[in-house]
Amino acid sequence: MTPVPYIEKSVVDYLDSLYPDCAPDLSMEEKLIWFNAGQVAVVRHLKDQYNLQEESKYN
Repeated sequence: MTPVPYIEKSVVDYLDSLYPDCAPDLSMEEKLIWFNAGQVAVVRHLKDQYNLQEESKYN
């Protein structure tokens, strides 16, 4: 498995502002809803990895 690179908080915050974790607009096409869900999933993953990275600093 590839090691996780260092993740900057500013990058996570920036991506979180671009791709907010919110309910989809049901008037959108289904493909676009799934595409947006993928973007949010990436941001969630980066947040999780960032939090693990920060926790490991203090352990």
